[in-house]
Amino acid sequence: MVNYFVYQLDGYVGQAVGAALASTEDSVVVGTVTSKSSKPRWAKEVFQHDDITAVKNAILKSDVIVYDIPRSREEVVYALKVLLKHEYEEDKVLIGVSSILSWASSLEPKPLGEDEEGGEEEAEEEEPLEADPEDAEGEGEEGEEGAEGEGGEEGEEKPKKKSNKPVEREGKPLTWRHAAQRRPHDDYRWLQTTENLILQKGNTRKDNLKTYVVWPGVLYGMGEDVLHPLFKSAWIGGLKSVPVLEGRNNVLPMIHIKDLANTVLRVAEKRPEDQQAFLAVDSGRFSVRQIARAVSKQLQSGEIEDLDSNKYKEWLAETAGAEDPMSLDAHLLSLRLDIKVRFVGAADLELDWHSKSGFVKNISNVIEEFRVSRGVTPLRVVVQGPPASGKTFFAKLSADEYEIPHLLISDLIEAAKKEQSPAGEAVRTALAGSPRLPDDILAQIVKTKLQEPICRNQGWILDGFPKSIEQLRLLFKLKDVPAEKPEEGEEGEEEAPAEDEDEESQGPPLAPAPEVVVRLDAEDEFLLERVRALPEEQVAGTHNDEEGFNRRMGLYKEASSGDDNMVDVLTDSGARVVGVDCTKDTEQSMDLIRLGFGRPRNYDPSRAERERERRLAAERARAEEAARLAAEEEAERERLERAKREEEEKERLQDIAKQEQEQLETRSLPMRQYLVDNILPVLTQGLLETGRVRPKDPISYLAEYLFRFDPSAE
Repeated sequence: MVNYFVYQLDGYVGQAVGAALASTEDSVVVGTVTSKSSKPRWAKEVFQHDDITAVKNAILKSDVIVYDIPRSREEVVYALKVLLKHEYEEDKVLIGVSSILSWASSLEPKPLGEDEEGGEEEAEEEEPLEADPEDAEGEGEEGEEGAEGEGGEEGEEKPKKKSNKPVEREGKPLTWRHAAQRRPHDDYRWLQTTENLILQKGNTRKDNLKTYVVWPGVLYGMGEDVLHPLFKSAWIGGLKSVPVLEGRNNVLPMIHIKDLANTVLRVAEKRPEDQQAFLAVDSGRFSVRQIARAVSKQLQSGEIEDLDSNKYKEWLAETAGAEDPMSLDAHLLSLRLDIKVRFVGAADLELDWHSKSGFVKNISNVIEEFRVSRGVTPLRVVVQGPPASGKTFFAKLSADEYEIPHLLISDLIEAAKKEQSPAGEAVRTALAGSPRLPDDILAQIVKTKLQEPICRNQGWILDGFPKSIEQLRLLFKLKDVPAEKPEEGEEGEEEAPAEDEDEESQGPPLAPAPEVVVRLDAEDEFLLERVRALPEEQVAGTHNDEEGFNRRMGLYKEASSGDDNMVDVLTDSGARVVGVDCTKDTEQSMDLIRLGFGRPRNYDPSRAERERERRLAAERARAEEAARLAAEEEAERERLERAKREEEEKERLQDIAKQEQEQLETRSLPMRQYLVDNILPVLTQGLLETGRVRPKDPISYLAEYLFRFDPSAE
């Protein structure tokens, strides 16, 4: 069993190297990660970068230790110190993966001493550099000498055309044997110091420690690193052409990240005695312009645009965003590399090459690796359903959330009618004779749209098309399409060229089959009632009436029933079917669609979820604010009503008191007159008499007086 320790397992280099090491039998891979949540599935154990004790113990327990030097400036030196300081019985290997920028300023190599001379591998025959045939300025040096004087009209000197042919430095190539002659870029002198420290083991003798340094060419493949801004810009499509640093026709020494990982693996396994360093590049010899055009052909229009240094830096800063500043710096420096490099020692390592012929010749695989590693594979969706089921409604919602084009067949036809091209003329001619286009022209319109970069990169949602099995077969590459039977006496193999010619005659190639089919379902009566409920202004001049509904429903049932129906054919071709009951709540239906689609496939896959949460939070906030305002209004209304009731009650009581007073006064009038006539005169006389006499008991005296003079007593 071999124990491997890899620093930064979640980094670009560390992840590739760790995966290669883990793929071998009897291997155990441990290492550091930025966050334990990013632990690779093949890693047995991971540690935080700053857990010094755990890192030290892991290094001492491992047989092979691998560091990405540019991203572990201090850490790799610490690892070397640990290995030199401690004693151990078993042999250990320290491999430092460095950068080609350690050689960036190197000159043509000087002759080596006899003990440094290499074998025949250095003189390996190479193919000549190829010019880009699509570069408008790719040629132009031919005939330049005759372009002036006698060769030009009236002896005028014609300006020389600028050549964009790939340029590689003349003379002998640099190999690992010239390591002592290497000159780094000024910003990477520290890298050379660290490499030498590893190669020389800090000038310390340690027989059971072997050290190696691998200098990879400009790395590419998988999720991309140094070249990522080119891929990202082309995928997003903000520019229709891929930017190129003006005047950069230099050939870049490159190597695929998997081939670098295989190199590290083979060094770890073979532990060469006679070669301590490896300058690893593939056989491809392609210029910066060829690299940019290859990316553009796959992800954009195929065009490239020269930018001066300042504009290129502006574009790079805008495109890269918050990426690793070291990667951006390395990007600019790598594009300016002007060195001639060859890989000596690859045959001895017996490498299993992944991309030996280089970037451009393997561009299709490189692009697919980029899409998968970055999670930006295109999402291809077809929305099917009966008329009035809400296909356009759900297609638009999904397209907006997943940031992919929403393709409505009526919009595509209108756009095709306006094109000044043979295809546009064919559409106009067909519509002049019939209101409905034939299936082959419809399929050609859609296939042309699906070939546009935005659809190839992000994907698409086809809304309500195709409507028949015939249209389906004209549009997509399907796994169930049977091969035509050969004529009697002919072999089936001879039919292939005819099939290819027939496909060519149809115009654009067949599109990849959809990945997801959204099938909307509802009862006929429900859909018919929905059509009947449409306002008159929405029905006028359309097929959204009852007659049109019945006609379209018949066509839909015909296409979606039987053994040879569209959904089953697409399922046989690998599509997932998401069934949605369109009578349910919209958010409930969208949740089903999200489950079927998976996470958005773009550079910010959580943006849609954040936007949805933001929208829901805003809706909740609005609802809470509305509830608060409603509660305040209700409280104010109740307060006003209560005040009104209190005022009314007060007025009512006052009215009652007034009425009682009036009633009392009214009832008291006869009594008053009676008292005035019968009581008050006698009482007044009695009081006056009592006052005059002033008896000891005035009350009794007054009572006797009244009794004496009581008229009733008489």
